[in-house]
Amino acid sequence: MNVDDFWDDLFEAIGAPKWHGRNLNALHDSVHAGSINKIEAPYRIVIRDAGKLPMSVAFLLFRIDRMAVEWQREGTQVEICFEGDILLGLEYVAKRKGDLHLKVLEILRDWDPIGVYETSGDWPDDEYDSYALKIIELLKRDKKANEIAEHLGKLMTLSMGLRNVRPDWNLAIAHMLIEAYESTGR
Repeated sequence: MNVDDFWDDLFEAIGAPKWHGRNLNALHDSVHAGSINKIEAPYRIVIRDAGKLPMSVAFLLFRIDRMAVEWQREGTQVEICFEGDILLGLEYVAKRKGDLHLKVLEILRDWDPIGVYETSGDWPDDEYDSYALKIIELLKRDKKANEIAEHLGKLMTLSMGLRNVRPDWNLAIAHMLIEAYESTGR
């Protein structure tokens, strides 16, 4: 299963329209605001064989689970349940390592090379999520700030098509990432 498979399965289960966005903002709007999906909350989302999920799906589940906690506080009942052993590589879902990932995402939003968070537009809150796992992997391998900054530069040129890689800014962000990693107890 990959992230697209997860969205397909979730959207089928809740009766989401074909045009439903595949991001957290769109999910928030359709579940919390309502009147978009065929089936309205309350939801009980059951994840089977969670131990076999790739980390990209595990982190998406972690983010949705965090949103569900907020929804519940605001009166929209959504529960995520896991069947089987979820600790087989799913530390994020188990909330053991999710705080580091969230901190990395916060720093990536500050990095914001395409200016998503500088505008007042309705950009998805998960614009840079796909980069976080690789960055965490680099942090876990004790990569130096210049190596992480180089990776950020490659993301800017290869993934985003930007020409100005801003090496000084990338290096500052790399130091922030390392500091965040060290402050979470590795």
